[in-house]
Amino acid sequence: MSLWDCCAAYALIDAAGGRTAPIGAQALQGRPFGVLASMPQDFARLRDLTDFDNDEWEIGRA
Repeated sequence: MSLWDCCAAYALIDAAGGRTAPIGAQALQGRPFGVLASMPQDFARLRDLTDFDNDEWEIGRA
């Protein structure tokens, strides 16, 4: 997925009331990056099942 595709998807998710993790600086450098998006009520549970809660990620609303 390209960075532009990810940004478009994040915009749609946000407009629909969903929650997303921020896009990391590595994406702006053309390196692979992780994405995380879900319904607000499931975001914390999904984050806990992934590596998005480690020191490399800042979880929040994008």
